[in-house]
Amino acid sequence: IFVHADSANFAYGPLKGRLLANVEVDPNQRVSIVVKSDKIIYSSESGDEQEFYDIATKMKIDGESILLDRYTLRIRDNEYINRFYATKPSYLGYSDGLLEVKELWVNDQIRVVGSYHLPTQKGKIKLDAHRFVYKNKDLDLTSKVDLNIKVDRDGYYIFGKLKLLDATS
Repeated sequence: IFVHADSANFAYGPLKGRLLANVEVDPNQRVSIVVKSDKIIYSSESGDEQEFYDIATKMKIDGESILLDRYTLRIRDNEYINRFYATKPSYLGYSDGLLEVKELWVNDQIRVVGSYHLPTQKGKIKLDAHRFVYKNKDLDLTSKVDLNIKVDRDGYYIFGKLKLLDATS
């Protein structure tokens, strides 16, 4: 089965925008998805909106396993941290409200592992990078990242080390 969708007014739950998607289901019920969007808006329950631009991803779903082959996106109104991507494959799992991050790459440098339980809004996430390079118009820095994040309804609690290896401004 192959489905192609192109919607200028896509809306699903808190998401709305333009969406182009190709979905293919093989005889073994494995699903391949390619998604592109020039703009998607996320509206929170409190009414806040966050805009995402230049979204593109390719993924495969096989039962509870998700392979995120690659992705890219930009976030509006943040000139310092606004582009996220991965060309390295990332591996996720989902079952009974539990999102398991087996290995997710951020900008091909930061490895993320952990889990998040959607119904309780609780989780634990670990970020690590032996060498994370970050550049923008004001600075150029290299750091080592070893952070643990505890997530719950009340907020984010961050523990660990962020070691500066090199910096220029």
